Amino acid sequence: MIFILTDMQHFFNLCFLLAFCLWPGTSPLLAQPASDENSDAFFEAANQFFAQYVVDKRLKYAEIKAQPAVLNKLIEQLAQYSLEGKSPAWQQAFWINAYNLCVIQGVVQAYPMRSPRKCRVFSSSPDTKSPAKPSV
Repeated sequence: MIFILTDMQHFFNLCFLLAFCLWPGTSPLLAQPASDENSDAFFEAANQFFAQYVVDKRLKYAEIKAQPAVLNKLIEQLAQYSLEGKSPAWQQAFWINAYNLCVIQGVVQAYPMRSPRKCRVFSSSPDTKSPAKPSV
């Protein structure tokens, strides 16, 4: 069965996803591998990034756009990691962080915007504004 979603449904799905990501105690935005692998520099840097730019469960997009070096460095680090031999928990944490950082980069590149659904990162409509290509 094929479902056709409206723009409003896409927007509500995005809102639900973001609410889940920012829900206290279950935040995959701050995903980490099991504690025995927690010393990895990427996860430490990602956690510092989220601690600095997430306040009251909201990202400070304007500050990230004004100083994108930290985000860009994290995105560059993604390409340097090999998932070979890593535990499933490590891989899951890596991919959650990678996805979140890439989405944040897409929003930041199109910022300021009235709505994320107007950004091509979240919409396949040909009339939406396309942000610059991610640096990955």
